[in-house]
Amino acid sequence: MSRQVWLVLVGLGMGVGLVSLLSLDPGYVLVQFGPYRLETTLVATGILLLLLGAIMRVIYRLLAAVFGFGPGLSRWLEKRKEDRESALLRETLTDVFHDRDSALKQRLTTLEKMPWLSDATKITARQWVFRRQLETASRRDELTRLWRKANKTQQQDADLTSIYASQLSRFGAGKEAEGELLRLSQTAWPPLATNVLATLTLRDAPALVASLTRLSESDASSDAATGLIIAKAQTLPKDEGVTLLQAHYAAHPLSAIKTALGALLIEAD
Repeated sequence: MSRQVWLVLVGLGMGVGLVSLLSLDPGYVLVQFGPYRLETTLVATGILLLLLGAIMRVIYRLLAAVFGFGPGLSRWLEKRKEDRESALLRETLTDVFHDRDSALKQRLTTLEKMPWLSDATKITARQWVFRRQLETASRRDELTRLWRKANKTQQQDADLTSIYASQLSRFGAGKEAEGELLRLSQTAWPPLATNVLATLTLRDAPALVASLTRLSESDASSDAATGLIIAKAQTLPKDEGVTLLQAHYAAHPLSAIKTALGALLIEAD
């Protein structure tokens, strides 16, 4: 309460001082624009500014009612921002449903600017878009160009490397696919890598066997062990390789072993 009293007293004091000053010398304000000249007193200028402020306020309220940007401009701007983000999300989902990967990549740059996306989500989105691009590449040169432009994190991702090797194999680049699998086997071995390996005729099976042997010693999963069996079968004579795969399939009926067995039998014929 005492603070309000002090504010009133200060306001009254400033008002009395201003009135006293104006009574001695009301001053003047000169506005000149080109050939036009306007000269008036300071009091009249103050009244004019107050009237102008009131008129601007009325105009603002009228525009707010007509265009519907709410009781405050900031709320209207926030609503516009939300509407744009909602439209962007709808368009992004439409691109996903219609497999428009190029448009999706372009929208990703805008999506990453949204504050409600965490850094982890942004990384996941980039990985997903890049995965889709690898899977839908229609030519080998397109696939190779995508992989060369990928960042270091993407090129070191085990699943993305497996997809890249799978696509290389699909385009008939078995040697390059084998090289990617050999590089991958030094650090990790996801299930897709085993499926890709099952379709290849290895040019240097002993190198992959040695690498997968070292990985199997530290990797408790069965994927590296299965890949090792498939690679080892290609280092043996055809009959012994078929026997090895048949025995492993009897104990572990995996589709990758079945594919590798079929490929080995076809090669033997």
